[in-house]
Amino acid sequence: MLAGILYKVRTDTPWKYIPSVFGSPATLQTYWTRWRKSGFWERAIGALAQEGSTPLRVPPPPEIKLRCLIEPQALLESECHSDGSAARDSPGARPPRPPPPRRARCPIPRCSRS
Repeated sequence: MLAGILYKVRTDTPWKYIPSVFGSPATLQTYWTRWRKSGFWERAIGALAQEGSTPLRVPPPPEIKLRCLIEPQALLESECHSDGSAARDSPGARPPRPPPPRRARCPIPRCSRS
């Protein structure tokens, strides 16, 4: 319970959005309200203040390693040339589209479809 309440206080998350790992948000809110009315939080903070401060151990940030593989040939065979035209010789290039078929003229004189 305490971990869920401390999570809420630390992140300022609304009660209904607290992760279910901490339990039911309604239960957490009930405990928070009861403990606040009973003076639990004031006593707990007072007791911690009397103990003296202890250095806070902050874990180091995680080391993130990114790997990226770019083949030089792929850069040379890009999809577009500098003038914006598609590369015709590249393996992923599409063939040019054929022109759309012409519609047959309507045999009725003065028809709107002609």
